[in-house]
Amino acid sequence: MFSLDPTSRIARKVRALAAVLGTSEMMVMRLAGQPEPFHDEWTVAREDATVGSFHAPAGQIWRQKRRKAEARTLGALVVGLTLICLLAGCSTQHWATLRSAPKNSLIERFGFDASEKEIPPSLRTMQVLRLYDLDRDVQKNMPGVLQKLQAITDQEPSLEKFYALSELSYLAARKAEKRDPRLAMDLYGASVLTAYRYLFDARSARDWNPYDPQFRGACDLYNGSLEAGLRLICAGQGLKPGQSYTIQTAGGSWDIRAELRGGRWKNEDFDHFKFVSDYELNGLRNHYKTYGLGVPLIAVRRSYSGEPVTAKFYPVDLSFPVTVL
Repeated sequence: MFSLDPTSRIARKVRALAAVLGTSEMMVMRLAGQPEPFHDEWTVAREDATVGSFHAPAGQIWRQKRRKAEARTLGALVVGLTLICLLAGCSTQHWATLRSAPKNSLIERFGFDASEKEIPPSLRTMQVLRLYDLDRDVQKNMPGVLQKLQAITDQEPSLEKFYALSELSYLAARKAEKRDPRLAMDLYGASVLTAYRYLFDARSARDWNPYDPQFRGACDLYNGSLEAGLRLICAGQGLKPGQSYTIQTAGGSWDIRAELRGGRWKNEDFDHFKFVSDYELNGLRNHYKTYGLGVPLIAVRRSYSGEPVTAKFYPVDLSFPVTVL
């Protein structure tokens, strides 16, 4: 065993490196190739000595030997640290990776897959359609079904009809997305609007039941339809704060404006957005989620003329979290 002078330069270096690597000082010395850090030279007899024709006090010889020992040990530590860094670089941890497919609770609920097979509405939605003799037209005339159900809902609003309209609009949008993105965008918008009415229409407040699975389903329809619509916008003209977008639904035409609420950023700061659901978190055993309404996005900042003087200190491609409601 050995001990280092705690005030020496080599001792400070060893402590700092041990803290960075999360190991002991002894292990650092061994990694540097110095299991016994020049023990003999650190205990030189302190009597006066003559070196050649030069007479030196004992303390001076001891300091010279100590400096040589520290220099060699520091050199070994540098080599050891370099090797450790190279080895660590070979196993770089990727904390976030792209998923093969976005995380989407609605896709899991309805069972969409690469085969693009026809997905029927839920049993409760089909029950609503049977009450108004619309169930036989779902497969062959979905636009007509949506128009008729919208008219019935406007006259006699209810949670069951809101949910059925939202679900049918989402299913129709998924089916039309590849062949007609504009139509799909309108249908996703209709799904969001009717899911919102399910959740917040005051006329139906007395019928709200948080224990009903449809309540959570309406939240999923709102989030899933909103995200799908945002993806179409980003793939087309792009999502930009301050811009307006128009959608056509069975209930009429709607102008939707993207506006910032809260935060320190301005419209000019936003370059583009990425979807959190596209990424998977790795390396952490515990994952914590907050359930609610909205689509979490990653906003990537851009530089622009007239930006604040503090922007010169921002890192390139600065990213920050936003939620679209």
